[in-house]
Amino acid sequence: MPQIARTRLVLAAALAVAALVSVTPPAAQAFVPTATTWKPLPADALYDLPSTYNQCHARVPDTDPVACVVGDTASTKTVVLIGDSHAANWIPGLILAATKAHWRLVLYTKTTCPAMPVNVTLTVSLVAKATPYYDCRRWRANVLAKVASWKPNVVLVGGSHTTRIIGLDGVVFRTTPSARLQRDAAWKKATAQLLSRLKKDVPKAVVLVLHDTPIARQNVVPCVARAVYATAGDTCSYPVGSAVRRTIRAAEVAAIAANPNARVVDSFHTVCPTTRCIPASKGILRYRNAGHLTATFSRTLWPMWVEVLKRAELPLTPDPYLYRAPTSLTA
Repeated sequence: MPQIARTRLVLAAALAVAALVSVTPPAAQAFVPTATTWKPLPADALYDLPSTYNQCHARVPDTDPVACVVGDTASTKTVVLIGDSHAANWIPGLILAATKAHWRLVLYTKTTCPAMPVNVTLTVSLVAKATPYYDCRRWRANVLAKVASWKPNVVLVGGSHTTRIIGLDGVVFRTTPSARLQRDAAWKKATAQLLSRLKKDVPKAVVLVLHDTPIARQNVVPCVARAVYATAGDTCSYPVGSAVRRTIRAAEVAAIAANPNARVVDSFHTVCPTTRCIPASKGILRYRNAGHLTATFSRTLWPMWVEVLKRAELPLTPDPYLYRAPTSLTA
């Protein structure tokens, strides 16, 4: 074979080998998740709201309540939710539960306005005289005037345990031990007043006081965004002791004596399965800020609400808690 022909053949073979090498897939790489795998994305968490927020969640100046009626709207069984944005945390899961369990769900929620008739203020200062949140008072009174018209089987009531309440001196309760005792007493008294009112207006309804969600004390979303995906839950977790107001929870339990049909629902372990609270787990970001759950996470809790509604139809036991979320629910 001539030298030129042999050279061309060798070159062709080399190019063929190079082509094979170029199309051969690289060795499999271990998948390393990043913050972009969270649902919702940390950057989008603040906007992961209940679907009803823009339709009927009352804003600060609103006093005329607008009810959202969702779930199985043709059902003869009705559950009414009353409270602030912390009570609204549960709406996505409640909607799914009401739909699956065939309940009509009526929603009344308002910004910074707990169902309990405490003297709320939007004033931040702990020194200046606080201005009462009059629009909350009016809205709450208007809601309570409408509850009986729904003929509810169950009424859910709740509010943030960090709500700013005006003390006897006209300023927001401080954090001193004596002030905390006064604040707890005010919350207990208001809860008992609400339960007495509902006992009169809807005597056959089971009234369930919703313990507040664990509060992170700081916005945990940036922490989750910065952390390594696999360890974000541990890295950004926070101790149970800082997440709950145990004395206010005890005040709510004590207050149910005002209504024999009243019980308490404790969702604590949905976020705090052990001695620490987990802001993100199993690909789901649980918080959208320090005190509010993402709609995505809330939606996963629908089995809890199905069980709550199921138990509310049964004869009540002496246990003040109708339901306590098990650690296995989301851990």
